[in-house]
Amino acid sequence: MLIRVAIALALFFILAASVDARADDPLSFNVVSMTDLTVTFHTKAKWSLVVTAEPDDSGISDVVGNLHFCFVRNGKEECPDICLPSGVMLDDSPTCLGPDGRQASVPYNVFQASVPYNVFRDVSTYQAVGSSKANLVVARVAWTGGASGFPSGPIIWAYHRQSDSFSRIFSAVENPSNNGQVRFITGGPLAGDVILNQLTYSWPYRYEIIVYKLLRSAHYLKVLDYKGNSTEGDGNTLAVIDAEMPEIERRLGFWRRGQTLPAISQDEIPSQCTTPLRLQKGLEWCDRRN
Repeated sequence: MLIRVAIALALFFILAASVDARADDPLSFNVVSMTDLTVTFHTKAKWSLVVTAEPDDSGISDVVGNLHFCFVRNGKEECPDICLPSGVMLDDSPTCLGPDGRQASVPYNVFQASVPYNVFRDVSTYQAVGSSKANLVVARVAWTGGASGFPSGPIIWAYHRQSDSFSRIFSAVENPSNNGQVRFITGGPLAGDVILNQLTYSWPYRYEIIVYKLLRSAHYLKVLDYKGNSTEGDGNTLAVIDAEMPEIERRLGFWRRGQTLPAISQDEIPSQCTTPLRLQKGLEWCDRRN
């Protein structure tokens, strides 16, 4: 077992398919990410998260092949197959099983079959986020079958120090073709929380905003759900979540009118934004380049 794990880790970032790769052995596939968790979380055992990908011949950009997520503890791996959730999966929701013919639930706009993630973005670790004592592992992943848009979002695991174990506590996807997004918040008063926005399909086509708060117990709780002021094609260059942040923080008691607008990461400010950020129509706003 230790030899097999060592071989898998040695293949880190090598994209050539293994000739003896088997569906019942996820670590035999190409390793696309390996994250050591022992030092980061001061775990009792030696832990790592290894993400592998099956060979892909779709020819679609960014697709790496069906993804597998393996938590390896002292050389022994657990690799439950994880597929796109039907809506939001919290805490002990049933695992969405992999491409072996077993039933799995998928979003309404995805082909009704067992659909594993097949686009890998990155894996990050977060320690004692905000006021929470939860230590988290966050993978950003997506799925594409060749249609427009990559339904994408985070998979979040929590480390439980008492049992020296990891469990999945959240996963959700939204289709960016409708400006939908699921975002794990890394800073500010909502650090550790997750915000989801999705288009409502009735005029004036506003966006529903949902906030899930990370609790000290390493669980997520929905604390906010409202129809925002953002509408499809309203001319604001900012992402819906950034545009709605003043209202989100106001409703949660972190911001009020007259205060400095909530900060937006430079990575989230689009290149088309050429004017100073301001409050307009209850939204944080930036006009498009003319």
